[in-house]
Amino acid sequence: PGDHIGSFAFSMSDYLTSFMDIPDIILEVNYGSEIPDGNFSLDNFSFKSWWIRTYALSYSRYIIKNNHNIYSDGPAFLKSLSGGITLKYVATYAYTDIGLSADVNYSTATQTLSGSYDATAVYSFSQDLQPLNAFTNQDGAPRGFLNLHPAGKGFGIDLGAGAELQNGFILGLALTDLGSISWSGAATESEFEGYIDISGVIQYEDIDSLSHNISLVSERSNTFNTPLPAALRLGVALKFQDMFHSFPGELLAGIDYNQGLNNQPSNYTNPRFSFGMEYRYKPTWPILIGGYTYDFLGISRGAIGLGYKTYFMDVYVSTIDVLSISGETNRFSASLVARWKFFSGEAKKRGPECY
Repeated sequence: PGDHIGSFAFSMSDYLTSFMDIPDIILEVNYGSEIPDGNFSLDNFSFKSWWIRTYALSYSRYIIKNNHNIYSDGPAFLKSLSGGITLKYVATYAYTDIGLSADVNYSTATQTLSGSYDATAVYSFSQDLQPLNAFTNQDGAPRGFLNLHPAGKGFGIDLGAGAELQNGFILGLALTDLGSISWSGAATESEFEGYIDISGVIQYEDIDSLSHNISLVSERSNTFNTPLPAALRLGVALKFQDMFHSFPGELLAGIDYNQGLNNQPSNYTNPRFSFGMEYRYKPTWPILIGGYTYDFLGISRGAIGLGYKTYFMDVYVSTIDVLSISGETNRFSASLVARWKFFSGEAKKRGPECY
């Protein structure tokens, strides 16, 4: 609505994510590494997945913006200070959490990993998720993607703040997804026991046979709670044209640090670092963009691309992972993004710019 009031936004997002943590010894057996004979324990196998949907209402505004009489003047070194908050309602449709502990024996002669294990499984599903067709109910009438009965609900909050200094530094801080989910739809906790027998390299067709040695020990219905994928996010960016007045063009470079606060399907406690930049020689020229990210799961990606801005539309095209182009995978992937602007006031003299 304007600088006096601030900005509002509404969004709906679906997250269908999962991850599996496999003990190193299983991977080493699978790849034929030299492993000493003997007994040992496996206690760090886990598998998690979920499908959740968030409805988010956001509000933000400038708290301080020097040289604008509608704000309180701040310190001379501060160009602007802004803050925002997002309130989230979470609808859930599926959740699975499997943990396993085992006592096993490895034989070098036969390359066999064998032993017994205990496992627990906590899961919850929407009543509309049928085994054969997740989007139809029992009488065959389609329910539709947006009409599924939730398996639970939750609430969350995001908090963020940003500051721009007079010398070209931009600082950002956010805490995202603070909250929890209560799972009640067909919520079940189960305990299993079974036997592991892995010989040589695991083939795809062998995976189903591993489940034949599993037996159910107990099962009980029980509502349970899980946290949202809370994370801490820090960012620092530099505007080189503000730091060096004779700098040719406009260069924005930034580095981000993301730290998950729990291990949920959409989140990890392993930190992640990202670097990005965009450069434009003149306002009418294309924008060169690039970035690189690395996390302590050992995953890294790099990307390059071009963008172009007008008063009514922005367009960007880039690689998704330039490392896959130059590596042995011989795979090319790209992304195309276009953004239309409504009531773009700065170019047309109609008031504050609004996207």
